Amino acid sequence: APGVLDSPDIASGLEQRRAGIGFGRAHERWQASDMPVACPMRRSDLRSLLFPPAWIAFPMSAANGRQQGGDEIPAPFVGATAVVLPEWIDYNGHMNVGYYHVAFDVASEPFFEFLGFTPEYREAHGISTFALESHLAFLREVKVGDRLRFEARLLDHDYKRVHFFQEMYHADEGYLAATYESVSSHVDLAARRTAPMGET
Repeated sequence: APGVLDSPDIASGLEQRRAGIGFGRAHERWQASDMPVACPMRRSDLRSLLFPPAWIAFPMSAANGRQQGGDEIPAPFVGATAVVLPEWIDYNGHMNVGYYHVAFDVASEPFFEFLGFTPEYREAHGISTFALESHLAFLREVKVGDRLRFEARLLDHDYKRVHFFQEMYHADEGYLAATYESVSSHVDLAARRTAPMGET
């Protein structure tokens, strides 16, 4: 039987997400604003907002198989896995919709650390990132014990916001189970307000 992904509209939308074409109210407000937007294909664009040059130090990543000191952002970034827990299962016998958000949120942490939002950076500057808007597409169900893997792409950024896209795959069977697109803001925790990167 045809699956959700067989729909031309869904398939086209996934290709647009992978190509970095945004959607949703947050992205529309972004495009309509006078805030500068940088093409996020080079990590130095974003990291230069976060760090003075002397701070830049890149870790090794076994997940991406190379030294991450290069300027290019891997697309997709592969750095997170999970297993569907019993408490994530609802009365339908599959992972409840709420836990998709939990899984994607946890899976975004290695990607954000790769971009420079490390625990050390957050602690030193008293900042964090808050979600502004998210869009989640449920494509196929996953069940208890299923192993998941995640891919992430940086779609866009400016000096206060990061726009990214993630895909959740069944790690053993290989199918795409869900996608997640989100805009996060750079927040001064003391003021509890959005703050420009590099100024906190």
